[in-house]
Amino acid sequence: MIEPYQDLEDADELADQLFGLPHYKGAEEKDRRAALLRASDEVDIAMRYQGRKYDATQEREFPRLADEGSGRIWDVDGDGSPIVPGNVCKAVLYQADSLIEAVREGRISAIHDGLVYDQSGGLAESYKQSEATGAKTGLCRPAYQLLRKYELRTGGLA
Repeated sequence: MIEPYQDLEDADELADQLFGLPHYKGAEEKDRRAALLRASDEVDIAMRYQGRKYDATQEREFPRLADEGSGRIWDVDGDGSPIVPGNVCKAVLYQADSLIEAVREGRISAIHDGLVYDQSGGLAESYKQSEATGAKTGLCRPAYQLLRKYELRTGGLA
């Protein structure tokens, strides 16, 4: 089984330093573990990332080389060793919080299916193919904002 980007102890410590995350912080240990794993999977498949994996055999998308030619690593620790960027760890936590809240999935699915208008009184819905970031990536807004600097915008995949 592929491990999440951070173990529960590290994730909980980081969560204590971040604003919000009420659903993650209030969840039972087993639910936090499951949410971290799923959120890590969702971060990996959310978008195409710049550069390439640091090690071609690594299971997760991060750490990454910024580009093929320079060998520059996106994020390193004090010794210069590659690490999973802090923004990725934070994004996983925000996505885990969103998953535990369990409200977004129904709305994202409806948007994915083309819902662009919904009226409760009188039941009216309107569908259209949507390019909304939340529908396209499946990420909650804070997670997407933290990851978008790594998103491939132009050029080919490395």
